[in-house]
Amino acid sequence: MAIKFSISDWCGWIQQDPAETITTFGEHTPISLSEAPDVSPIPAMLRRRLNLLGRAAASQLLSLPGSDGSNTAIVYCSRHGDIERTLSILQDLASDAPVSPMNFSLAVHNAVSGILSIHGGVTANISSLAAGREGLVPALLEAAGMLSSGYRRVICLLCDVPLPEIYRSRSHRPEQAFAACFALSVDEGTALTLEYAGMASNDSQPVPASTPPLCFVEFLSTGSQAFSTCHNGGKWLLRKY
Repeated sequence: MAIKFSISDWCGWIQQDPAETITTFGEHTPISLSEAPDVSPIPAMLRRRLNLLGRAAASQLLSLPGSDGSNTAIVYCSRHGDIERTLSILQDLASDAPVSPMNFSLAVHNAVSGILSIHGGVTANISSLAAGREGLVPALLEAAGMLSSGYRRVICLLCDVPLPEIYRSRSHRPEQAFAACFALSVDEGTALTLEYAGMASNDSQPVPASTPPLCFVEFLSTGSQAFSTCHNGGKWLLRKY
């Protein structure tokens, strides 16, 4: 069974010196490359609460047309969340040092989306997902579910930063901080179908990408008609129609 929806706007950011060719995307793809995300529109009092993860998310949400509507639902997805603050809290606890109240309050998984909702005046539903290695499919499914429940537009915001060195033996993904943002609607924009295509064999499984959400943004920006990705060992197909 294919799930149908449309995507009307999209953008992305990846941390990189533009002078260095580390990651290459299409010339007309709305993915910006810079050493630091631009969050200048956010007041200083809120901006000081955002580290790299939060600033990456904020920069792309602010770049998306129509993201300031208070009735626009949001799906926020990050595999590790604010891992820097979480590690800082664990290190404080391990050394019997007092835990920073700000780090404690901002380490919860929905803290970034909460700050963004304060800035944008968002009063609609915000879902916060920790969907494992591949968050694209769960975010799309969550957003499609919101559309079916009555929302006309749902913004998906996916972001992550590299793990601190202490965790690198477990995972090296993502290699660079990134954020991707796009808006699902019932009937506005590029029409897509999403369907499960069975378990992914070693032969059929797509080549792993360090930033599948940005690869998806690139797909939306090109003439390609199909995009495949994996989640929990299963293969999922997105097609334009």
